[in-house]
Amino acid sequence: RVVNFTTPVSIEDVLTFYYTRGVTAGYSAARVAQGGDDILGGTKGQSSYMVYARSTPSGRTEVDLVTSN
Repeated sequence: RVVNFTTPVSIEDVLTFYYTRGVTAGYSAARVAQGGDDILGGTKGQSSYMVYARSTPSGRTEVDLVTSN
């Protein structure tokens, strides 16, 4: 599944939210910066998630949330 949305909160707040939710649910978590995106991802067994976040010119944060299994 893929969800794309924008939010007025900072990239740091978005990634902290998903990091906390993922770790609490038993997922691993790793964060990298690549090609203008801040990326958070992790796995739990056969399931995985990736969160891509970037700033927009209007100052909002655009997020792509990708999950599998």
